[in-house]
Amino acid sequence: MNRFPRRAQVVDGYSFPSMREARRYGQLAFLLRAGEISRLEVHPEYPVEINDQPFTTYTADFRYRTKDGKIVIEDVKSTGTKKDAAYRLRKKACELYYGITVDEIILSK
Repeated sequence: MNRFPRRAQVVDGYSFPSMREARRYGQLAFLLRAGEISRLEVHPEYPVEINDQPFTTYTADFRYRTKDGKIVIEDVKSTGTKKDAAYRLRKKACELYYGITVDEIILSK
């Protein structure tokens, strides 16, 4: 049993499954207001197909654009989080299908 259960958080109408993800949203919302990033999206979905058949859908935590135009896709993880096989498969399928890189942001308590 997990000694530290996840606690869902709602911020600005968005529901986050963990306090860490909500905290990262707060950081990104600040950067958005400061003009450092633009086009902040919460929980963008990436459907993946193989041979024109639906295979999986990867849902990132955040997607945004930096000042220099780079698109950043993030997934928030805690220190010591063990990534299950299904997550790793969805993430890798998404990266290969779209030719992107998903940045894992490690946040401690």
